[in-house]
Amino acid sequence: ASMFADVLGTGEGPRDRIILVSFVRDRVTQWTLGIFLGTFCYCMAALPAARFAPHPFSPVATVTGATILALMCVALLLFFIHHISQAISVNHIVDRIAGETEGVIDGLMPHPRSTTRQRHPEAQNHGYETPLTSAISGYIRFIDSAALLERAKSRRVRIRLTRRVGQFVPAGFPLFMISNASQLEPDDIEALRAAVDVGPTRTLQQDAEFGVLQIVDIALRAISPAVNDPSMAINCIDQLSRIMIRWIGRDPPETYLSSPPHVVRVVVPWITTDGLLGDRLRPDTSLRGQRRGREPAIAESARGHFALRRGPGPQRPARRTRPAHPRERGPGARGGRSR
Repeated sequence: ASMFADVLGTGEGPRDRIILVSFVRDRVTQWTLGIFLGTFCYCMAALPAARFAPHPFSPVATVTGATILALMCVALLLFFIHHISQAISVNHIVDRIAGETEGVIDGLMPHPRSTTRQRHPEAQNHGYETPLTSAISGYIRFIDSAALLERAKSRRVRIRLTRRVGQFVPAGFPLFMISNASQLEPDDIEALRAAVDVGPTRTLQQDAEFGVLQIVDIALRAISPAVNDPSMAINCIDQLSRIMIRWIGRDPPETYLSSPPHVVRVVVPWITTDGLLGDRLRPDTSLRGQRRGREPAIAESARGHFALRRGPGPQRPARRTRPAHPRERGPGARGGRSR
């Protein structure tokens, strides 16, 4: 009972909320709670069958079943204690978040990186577009690109989303910009809104940035003066490099969806590589002033993990330096004045 109270009593900080979510979503925890609750209900239902009056009666089969369930509960409790001690550890949670983020990347970017894929250049002038606002406020969690493409093709319109997955959309904000919107019926408008899942919290359905954000939050808390756990921050850096290697090794998701070919019907913005990790590792973007001094170390370490994967960047030209003025030279320099 104390273990459940300790876990459920957390939730004040980012890492505590992640631990709580991991505890609730864990399969072993769900099975343990379910079997304990089922055993209790079974025993309560079987209790009226055992009576002493008017004739003593003891249901042998029912009592045998209750005994077997009790032994199962004891064995499951021992396994649960061993499992939960590892499941709520931060290292295990960071590894789980990284694994789920890799799954999101695999589903969103299934093709290995190549240089032969055709790209549709974005038109500078979209023409006249009619805005279609969002009915509710929340974070974009999932975009059904296939449904949007099918609807745009059937109505011969062009749909452009103004926000990507993971961004917040207030109610009444233009979520879609539609060309030739007069072709749409009220049912089509509802279908377009239904193709974009908007909710109060971010999820890992298509939001790889959310997984990176959780790991970065854990790393920042690990190097805070209150925790001061550099090994945990290093573990987070290793997991970030694992995610970035998977991300860099895949072709980015399609932004321009065409049907027929070379006729762009849907424009869906996705996060880029720089947007995925660049802002998270830039020291001047942190709102936590007490951690700014240690963030450059995280940035340099994380960038070094996957720098070899990305290859060397463009070389900057050498900076030209002007010759020093005679007055700026030291007293021993040639041509300088001596006092």
